[in-house]
Amino acid sequence: MSLINFPMLYVPDPDKGRPLFAGQIYVGVEDLDPVIPANQKQLSVIQQDGTKVSVNQPFVLSAGGVPVYN
Repeated sequence: MSLINFPMLYVPDPDKGRPLFAGQIYVGVEDLDPVIPANQKQLSVIQQDGTKVSVNQPFVLSAGGVPVYN
């Protein structure tokens, strides 16, 4: 399992430089389509109390271009 630490991930629109409003993030195997479930990697979030929770893809972005969980 690879650990990807996003203390504060910001995803801008590459054409406009503004936050990517209500976007979606897929994480998958390199050079394969991550929309296909077989190519996706399992994502987990660590909550403030230290518990680890598995999450489904796509990971949703807020209006400010930041990934949000619940």
